[in-house]
Amino acid sequence: MWHIAKREIYDNLNSLRFALTTVLLLGLMLINAIVHLQEHPVRMQKYHDAATKSLNRLKSRTNLYQIAQEGPGYLYKKPSCLHFCADGGEDFLAGNVHGGFYAWATDDLAGFWQLDYMPATLNRQNIRPDTIKIDWGL
Repeated sequence: MWHIAKREIYDNLNSLRFALTTVLLLGLMLINAIVHLQEHPVRMQKYHDAATKSLNRLKSRTNLYQIAQEGPGYLYKKPSCLHFCADGGEDFLAGNVHGGFYAWATDDLAGFWQLDYMPATLNRQNIRPDTIKIDWGL
């Protein structure tokens, strides 16, 4: 068995298929990383702006009981650092979660807050991802 495996590896190295595939894969990874380096700072800046705005809004409210009742507001999801090697999944994840959804309330008393997860895609008939996008990681 080992003899057959060594012969196949030697044959692949000799025919340059392995070398060509390796060079092609490294080239595609390099191009994808360059594109990612251009897009990632924009995504991170957008996240930091939204998170700072939400944090400033939370700091401006000084009544602890009011914060406990109304919740922290919008909580934003940090963009993934590994977006360049697994593209396509973040389209179906919500970018933020609202912490302040009331389950019940009366005139004198309001229920405490809970998280409200809004779906990223509002099409409830088709929740599957599009198969047109092909990920090179496969």
